[in-house]
Amino acid sequence: MKRWNRAQALAALTVVALASAQAAFGADQEKFPSKPITIVVPYEAGGGGDVYSRVIQPFLSKQLGGTPIVVQNTPGAGGIVGANAAFTRPADGYTLVLWSTPSNELNAVTGKTTATVEDWVGLGAAAPGQTIVAVPPDRPWTDLKQLVNDLRANPKKFSIGGIGPYGTGGIAFAGMRQTLKFDALWVPYKGTADVTTAILSGQIDVALIGGSEQRFVELMKGGKMKILGVLSEKAAGPYATANIPTAQQQLGVPLFHEVQRGHVVRAQTPRDRLAILRDAYQKAATDPEFVAQLEKRVGPYLFIDGAALTSVMHNGGKELQTLLPALNALSGN
Repeated sequence: MKRWNRAQALAALTVVALASAQAAFGADQEKFPSKPITIVVPYEAGGGGDVYSRVIQPFLSKQLGGTPIVVQNTPGAGGIVGANAAFTRPADGYTLVLWSTPSNELNAVTGKTTATVEDWVGLGAAAPGQTIVAVPPDRPWTDLKQLVNDLRANPKKFSIGGIGPYGTGGIAFAGMRQTLKFDALWVPYKGTADVTTAILSGQIDVALIGGSEQRFVELMKGGKMKILGVLSEKAAGPYATANIPTAQQQLGVPLFHEVQRGHVVRAQTPRDRLAILRDAYQKAATDPEFVAQLEKRVGPYLFIDGAALTSVMHNGGKELQTLLPALNALSGN
């Protein structure tokens, strides 16, 4: 019978251990995902981001081989509670988070969330909310050039309203004022309904309203308001159908103040798992049946992939950092 010395035995055990580790590693790579995935929605059930998450849920599950996906609402403090809770979970690809710009970026740059914007990377986004520049029908402007020229020539004469100061309207106003070099009276409102009422009744001269909604186009067609432009790189949904030009088309400068609803994972997620998730997400989000359901239940569809969403998030965080003093001034801080 062959006898092994201690060195030979240790060498054999090492080989076996390495082989087992490699086999386990390989199996792990092949099996991902091998357990349920959670989508953390840091808002109450029923909102646009929540509905979007539930619409894409079965399509994403299908692309991941039938992996169960659970939508978990974790509301509180305007998205802060859910984002912080998600960041405590392992960066293993099993926790996705609903990301809604610019609110998530704003929470991060103001230090209200544990993670920075750079601590997250995108999988994709497909449900944009676009900001429009609207005026009452009796105002003289017919395009953004006329409006901007008047604002520059008459500082503080005209009023501009929107959700704010830290909402979509306030961020759009601060960005436009900084880029276009004009001044106006800022009028903050709590919600879209209040802003819409104000512009329809002529209480303000200009409204910055978020949400790519057919009803605004119908109000325009009915002569109750004029929509001068869209603050997006590309008009989507009813705004595209109505041929409303973007601010960039009219003014020649990029003015992108829009909501992107998508999903992200932690930036430390292994690259191979990130690639699997991004590929599955893109296939799910471009499925014609998904597009039909999204447009019916949420609103306009405009897909951007994971790399593009990451760029929007990171650039948005940098922009908000520069706008923070202006936003604080709007709030009186």
